[in-house]
Amino acid sequence: MPWVSNWQEFAGLFRRLSYTTMIDSIKDLHWDIRPSPAFGTVEVRVMDTPLTLDHAINMAGLIQATAHWLLTERPFKPQEQDYLLYKFNRFQACRYGLEGVLTDVYTGDRRRLADDTLRLLDNVTPSARKLGADSAIDALRLQVKKGGNEAQYMREFIADGGSLIGLVQKHCEIWAGQ
Repeated sequence: MPWVSNWQEFAGLFRRLSYTTMIDSIKDLHWDIRPSPAFGTVEVRVMDTPLTLDHAINMAGLIQATAHWLLTERPFKPQEQDYLLYKFNRFQACRYGLEGVLTDVYTGDRRRLADDTLRLLDNVTPSARKLGADSAIDALRLQVKKGGNEAQYMREFIADGGSLIGLVQKHCEIWAGQ
């Protein structure tokens, strides 16, 4: 994701990409977070596809609480340097889940994603309360402390001899609440 610091820069980037036919619409920007002008919202791609409706709702609560916290508290000013380790940290999160190790671009400090997530949950709790999303934050906090995630469960299923067809069937059963 190229660095842009405001809407005007984003609009310029979008025009350039459209002009070069790299993209036809904003939906062609496969970013983790992107604006959705048609709805007046921001879209967030969830890295670990939720296997239950409850988890999807809890993730939505976290996203809303995080957005509220960022808008009201302004805990930092985004800078281009923030993205220097973005791909590395994203790989750690995608590959290792909560056991991934994130590196702070400014200090070089390394911490487990689980610990960083717990810190984020603590930071957004007041915002979640204001939005009525505190139960989502509490559920996610419990899940992080308990350990494990849906990606890990999928890998374990296959490692234990499960087939891809069996994995899809298991996912359908979980989603259906069976």
